[in-house]
Amino acid sequence: MLETQLTKQILRTTDTYIKSLNKAWILTVWDFLNILPRDFEDRTNVIDTFSFVNIKETNTLLVEVVSLDNQKTWNWKLLTKLIIKDKNGFMSECVWFNRNYLATKLNVLIWKKVIISGKAKYDFWKLSFLSPEIETDLSKVGWEIVPIYSDTNYIPGTWIASKMD
Repeated sequence: MLETQLTKQILRTTDTYIKSLNKAWILTVWDFLNILPRDFEDRTNVIDTFSFVNIKETNTLLVEVVSLDNQKTWNWKLLTKLIIKDKNGFMSECVWFNRNYLATKLNVLIWKKVIISGKAKYDFWKLSFLSPEIETDLSKVGWEIVPIYSDTNYIPGTWIASKMD
């Protein structure tokens, strides 16, 4: 079983991913299972107020989504801003660039609680998170240690992590 060649039926994926894995010499199930994470991210310490955010580290916060705004920048990039609120009512924002699909995905989260994980930045007297990860499953609060995989031959590490689950 471990010496079986990777196919799109085994990984439930497309031919493009299989070809990219083959170019990276990941040919069998054994090769795929031997991809090791480069790091682990500890998401067990979930905070619910912005006053406990550490700017030097990755933070995991339980927040409520208030609004979503899409706009074009001066150089025609799409800027997506998600306004979030902590339990004390203080506001902050999450920012993404050039993610067209994200606007429709995030639009259903308005006025719902989510878990965001990312590095905070304090500029122009406000706290913001640049490209954080968003988790809508609140049952994962406080017990998750996430493996971080390197991107391999144009395959995102998040795709590898999703297939390892």
